[in-house]
Amino acid sequence: MPAPATRSRRLALAIASLAALSAGSASGADLQAFSETEELKDYPTRWRAVMDLFDAPGVSVAVVKDGRPYATWSAGMRDTEESLIDQHTGFYVASMTKVYLAAGICRLADEGRLSLDDRVKQHLPQMELPDEEIESKLTISDLLCHRYGINSSPAVILDAYTGDITDERYFFWLANAGEVSGEVRYTNVHFTLLGRVIEAVTGQSWRDYLDEAIFEPAGMHRTTGYASELYGWENSATPLERPMGGAFVRAELVKDDSVMHAAGGMGTTAHDAARWMSMQMNGGEIDGERIVSKAMIEQSHTVQAALPEPGGTIRITEGFGLGWMLGSFNGMPLAMHGGGYLGTSTYFAMLPDDGVGVVILINGGGPARMLGDIIAIDMLCELTGTEPAWDVYERSIERATQHKALRGPFQGDKGGGPFPVSVLSLDRSAYVGRYSNPMLGDVRVVEDAETIRVDVGIVRSRFQGGEAGSDRFMFDGPVFDGTSGRFELEGGRVARVVMTVEELGELVFERTE
Repeated sequence: MPAPATRSRRLALAIASLAALSAGSASGADLQAFSETEELKDYPTRWRAVMDLFDAPGVSVAVVKDGRPYATWSAGMRDTEESLIDQHTGFYVASMTKVYLAAGICRLADEGRLSLDDRVKQHLPQMELPDEEIESKLTISDLLCHRYGINSSPAVILDAYTGDITDERYFFWLANAGEVSGEVRYTNVHFTLLGRVIEAVTGQSWRDYLDEAIFEPAGMHRTTGYASELYGWENSATPLERPMGGAFVRAELVKDDSVMHAAGGMGTTAHDAARWMSMQMNGGEIDGERIVSKAMIEQSHTVQAALPEPGGTIRITEGFGLGWMLGSFNGMPLAMHGGGYLGTSTYFAMLPDDGVGVVILINGGGPARMLGDIIAIDMLCELTGTEPAWDVYERSIERATQHKALRGPFQGDKGGGPFPVSVLSLDRSAYVGRYSNPMLGDVRVVEDAETIRVDVGIVRSRFQGGEAGSDRFMFDGPVFDGTSGRFELEGGRVARVVMTVEELGELVFERTE
């Protein structure tokens, strides 16, 4: 079954595309290529030369100049079939979602449906925190600028990785395994709370609200909060990884709708992202359409919560506005945000006073982020006529080269392989089934070729060995790497799966089928 908004959004995209072709509207107009601009045409040669070094399978870049979408460049492959990338290729953007969600909150404030000074408890009375004082005074504005450093590892894992999240589980873990640092600290929980505020106020999912209130009126017809829609597009970038320098493969964990949460659950294109940046630079308006008030945009681009000390050397981070990380670049006010996940690196940066910005989307993680840094610094320097404090290009190449030398030549996947059947004391069929924990969701043990696999939500784990016949093992792979596990037997059958997590102790999943 398609995601709730998929059919309507595809229809809207088709209608918008036809209208753009017939009327030449700005929302449907392609950006010109770098090769058509005098000042940008030579940069792609420099970037292409190091894509392989940085394990970057594909990249899509858009530049905003004079406050308007200006130019684009794309290269590489969007999938293992080596399909080409262009400005309309959809990429998962991870934590870039936060700046879009912040705009949604600001629009609700513009409409008088909430105030940034509202106490969060007013909208989410079920929220409980370990710190009762902060719980009682916490405002929507505090969440937008990461003022109090609220976190909960189990809630984040359920929301962002396994997908076994419910509101009951989310608020249970916030209350029982929550952390409140009381100081400015970036966390996903601030924005997963905000997503739930949007749902409480509007009666819609946060993604449907953003679609109706932000994306469609801004002409961003290929921007979505649904993985099923993003990866349903023929022209979408698969998150890729390159194990030990071998061939690119699909990332071990790729988002589906269950883990597209409000702190990191969106996909977009370079074309749409350039429109987003333009709207931000033009006081919340694009093509005559008011998306967010100028006052809210100005507040978004003003530090609301300062870091104890600025960080960085070229892009200086000083604190947070509403969603955006704020600071300076070569002495000029800078608003920026990045995002990362398995097989994903994204970065947006803009100098609002100068009307320039850059969007970088890469379907690779790890070293690929350094390519994003190079592109960002190159573009910001070019567009402002300034020089960086040091040579980012050469230093990044040196770091990547050293990193690859330490890893050695590719010798195949060195990760944990299939489940070590010798660990099992019973026939493998005895372990197959579903095991559940009311506050953690399901673990499924399934037969896989000649072995078994333990899936925690949507996470498929590999395994390291254990003592023969012990029914003990170590998880390997994404999310649970290094976590110990065991099967407990009763009466000659497997009764439960137990995972031991350092911060939480033993997590017990009882057999339900």
